[in-house]
Amino acid sequence: MSVQHINQKPTVIFMHIPKAAGSTLHGILERQYPKSGIYDIDTSRLHESIDEFKQLERDKKLNILLLKGHIPFGLHEYLPQQSRYLTMLRDPVNRVISHYNYAARRQDHYLHETIIKNKMSLKDYVSSGISHEIDNAQVRLLSGHDDDLPIGSCDALLLEQAKHNLATWFDVIGIVERFDESVLLMREKLNWRWSPIYVSRKVRKHKTPNKEMSQELRASILKYNELDFKLYAFANTLFDQSIREYSEKIAHKLKRFQAINSIYGTVARTGIDVRKSIKRVVNY
Repeated sequence: MSVQHINQKPTVIFMHIPKAAGSTLHGILERQYPKSGIYDIDTSRLHESIDEFKQLERDKKLNILLLKGHIPFGLHEYLPQQSRYLTMLRDPVNRVISHYNYAARRQDHYLHETIIKNKMSLKDYVSSGISHEIDNAQVRLLSGHDDDLPIGSCDALLLEQAKHNLATWFDVIGIVERFDESVLLMREKLNWRWSPIYVSRKVRKHKTPNKEMSQELRASILKYNELDFKLYAFANTLFDQSIREYSEKIAHKLKRFQAINSIYGTVARTGIDVRKSIKRVVNY
């Protein structure tokens, strides 16, 4: 007797780059796909969780509609069905600041104790070599690597591989600084049934806003993330091309989406679930 599989479309693989609005996007994605078709990679035990995914039975892999997590590029090689990627990239300066603030604030973060014990400033943090996550992390992940490469070892070849992967394998490349346009583009390209209304998660204002930081500090961040800066510029070019392609479908929806989403976010924070009501009355 043959096994019936729910997955008739390419599996969507969401590469969640740390501190690139992924927590908010996870919530959006989880409303677009049935729970039974979602497979999460566990960040707290990343390598073990990835190995478990690789060893899944073929039938279980065939039923995955959405694979997501802090994962490097390349997991499509372990799926028997076709797959396409989506991700969000972020301005490297904003991303590193956010990473520092989060690690300094969260006692359960693996870098928290080191930051507090050594009274590390953002400037110290950037140049410390403390983590691969602030060493061209976007190039690392999108070229198929993570902490397997020593800090400071990313090079131009990895950048070109990351660019190639973005241009070849990704249905949607979102930009955090243009988040609403990004999720509307995802809806169009991935044929989502529901509107991607959301409540921002883990969002805090930077203690050192990008536009107010010293040129010295900005230069230091870019020094250790030069390849990420180039990749971010390339991703913006691809994003602009996609926006132009879907401009008629997105332009007239954007303001309406932002207005309704603002109302949804305000009401949702009160604890009232208004999502179903909004879906019934709004057709973006």
